[in-house]
Amino acid sequence: MRTKYLSTTAKREGVAARLASIAESLGATTKRDSMMSSRRIVLRLHHGDYWVMISLDGDSRCEGFLGHWNTEHGARYPKNFGFTVHGSVNEYHYGKATTCVDTPEQFYAAIEAGLVRCVELTREFEAISR
Repeated sequence: MRTKYLSTTAKREGVAARLASIAESLGATTKRDSMMSSRRIVLRLHHGDYWVMISLDGDSRCEGFLGHWNTEHGARYPKNFGFTVHGSVNEYHYGKATTCVDTPEQFYAAIEAGLVRCVELTREFEAISR
């Protein structure tokens, strides 16, 4: 059984458009990987030194949504970032985190909350770097 949320091109495009809209509203950029198959959309939502990679796979057999959060240039996620994004932070180096939820609505909320926190983290870093 394939996931009902991503089973058609229109559904995958709708989820991708909503995620891109959330990112844009928060000043994040969206990069779409066009090298993937017609059954898969890969997005990278990026703000400052923080970003999340999302794969919307029409061939997936799971009903969940995953977001893989990463950092650049030595940026780190605070330990409580996992609560923000409904997932967990890699506590070895704090440079990665994961979102794992069941529905698109939960995913939109988790990605938006994560990007809001990334905006805050970027501002905090800029304030102490002056």
